[in-house]
Amino acid sequence: MAKTGLFKNQLLISNTENLLTKPEQVQQQIDYWLSFPHDGIDSPQVYLRLSLLEYQRFNHQKARQYWQKANYLDPNDKSVKEIGEIISQ
Repeated sequence: MAKTGLFKNQLLISNTENLLTKPEQVQQQIDYWLSFPHDGIDSPQVYLRLSLLEYQRFNHQKARQYWQKANYLDPNDKSVKEIGEIISQ
């Protein structure tokens, strides 16, 4: 089970890194995730995705803010911890 979570995080990071060379696509992804229908429920995964996208744009303050929201929603989630380590580097 830990491998599955790690694989998902690596895939998420890899997909985000691929956008680095395409800034217009990064902005499109940010716009998409910001408009994601929450139906009144906050998802840590949405905030983690936004955190990584902002990190790729070198907007570390915004990345940290999104990460903090994800951490607030689910502080025990391994993905939250792993991505927190990435954006703190």
